[in-house]
Amino acid sequence: MDLDRTYVHFGAGLGPGVRVPPTDPALLSAWRIMFTRDPWARLWSAYVDKFVLPDSWMDLGRSIVRMRYRLSVQEALSLRKQSALERRVADSENSPLAFHVKDKMKCPDDITFSEFLRFVLSNNNAHWRPVSEVCDPCALRPHFLGKMETFGPDSAFIFNTTGLSDVLKLQLTHSTHVLDELQQLTAYHFQHVQRKGFSACLDYLGVARRLWRAFQLNGYIPTDLAFPEPFLESPLRKATRQEAESHVMERVRAAHSASPLGHQEWSALKRRHLVEVYRSVPRELLLRVQQRFSMDFQLFRYDEQPSDLFGE
Repeated sequence: MDLDRTYVHFGAGLGPGVRVPPTDPALLSAWRIMFTRDPWARLWSAYVDKFVLPDSWMDLGRSIVRMRYRLSVQEALSLRKQSALERRVADSENSPLAFHVKDKMKCPDDITFSEFLRFVLSNNNAHWRPVSEVCDPCALRPHFLGKMETFGPDSAFIFNTTGLSDVLKLQLTHSTHVLDELQQLTAYHFQHVQRKGFSACLDYLGVARRLWRAFQLNGYIPTDLAFPEPFLESPLRKATRQEAESHVMERVRAAHSASPLGHQEWSALKRRHLVEVYRSVPRELLLRVQQRFSMDFQLFRYDEQPSDLFGE
């Protein structure tokens, strides 16, 4: 409960790539627990965390920009019969598209959700790889299979069953959890931008705008509440990182407290944002994503074709 987001990502020397062999004696003699998440919600959450926020701009974001360039050239070549000269221009370093790529490689800040989904289909990063592949339940043979959608009651059942009911005393209420999440994400991203040398890409005001938008998409701040730029532009201009975090959290906390949502209202708002973005995705792409995650849909009993996402 005391570990912050930065430590989990960088301080422990661990990550989602760490594997424990299914035959490990410690694993065989322990309670084995596995949690899953609806693939549609998991992909949207990963996009917000990694590309609305700048967490993965400088590595995976650059890969998506390269993919964008390749697809654009391929589309241009397929849509019109180009002469050899036109093809050379399209592929040259002096073409407008090439200049766009060079610019976006410095700051991949405009990755779309559809671009992200296309990237997911060819990339096995553990943040969005099917759960059944990241942690094969046939090898793990978990005693408990929980779901993120019912995390509270599922974890309570697991703690009680395994004799760890004392842990329940540390569990957060929804309101406390949200404030803790806002604080953790704010601190993490100001540290991340400073650590990764984003200065040519994002200043503190830019980080604040991104956080505000992500908090809206996650249902923590009302969608119609404008970013408080007049109150933050001047204070953030000469602020230290700690001062910037404090200024932004003050505004975020006030915005969240002004119209606090219960858990059901919060879930409904998050769902509305999720539906809106999926309805903008080409159907052929939705069907390819559906196929990629078919094992998760089947094993963990998630709806592979929700009517609100597919527009049925």
